[in-house]
Amino acid sequence: MVSISGRRSGAGGRTRGQISVEYVMIIAFTFAVLIPGIYFFYSYSQGSSSSLSSSQYNKLGQEMLSTSFKALAQGSGSWLTLDAIIPSNVEAINVTGGGKELVVQYGTNAGATEAVFFSDVTLTTVSGGDGSIFLNAAHSGRATFRFTASDSDTVTIQETAGS
Repeated sequence: MVSISGRRSGAGGRTRGQISVEYVMIIAFTFAVLIPGIYFFYSYSQGSSSSLSSSQYNKLGQEMLSTSFKALAQGSGSWLTLDAIIPSNVEAINVTGGGKELVVQYGTNAGATEAVFFSDVTLTTVSGGDGSIFLNAAHSGRATFRFTASDSDTVTIQETAGS
């Protein structure tokens, strides 16, 4: 049977409404798969970013301890320079614990975090009581630090003015 509009109706034909419902179902299924995929990718990338950031701070702390040990091994009055890249979100780098701890404080999505590095070498700073290794305030980007060995088996860390 043929309708007036020239379309077939009955068991073998499709109407406009049926085709529209099929397209809506396809789009709904696509969104049902796509939205959780985007969420999981976003969550994974946030975790990767946090992991990468902590590995940068770990590398910085290990380089600083290694440089201080090398300066002390060369003898009293010797000094070494470390040209370092300070990662973003740095809040402070301090010497604490009687000169036996180098503490890197940085911010993450979860809040403030500290990376503590224990030193066999006694560390000091020229900044005074707060133990900061920076000249003025903590900053990200390129920084140059001088490690100077002294007679008392200590190493003084200070940021140089050229940074």
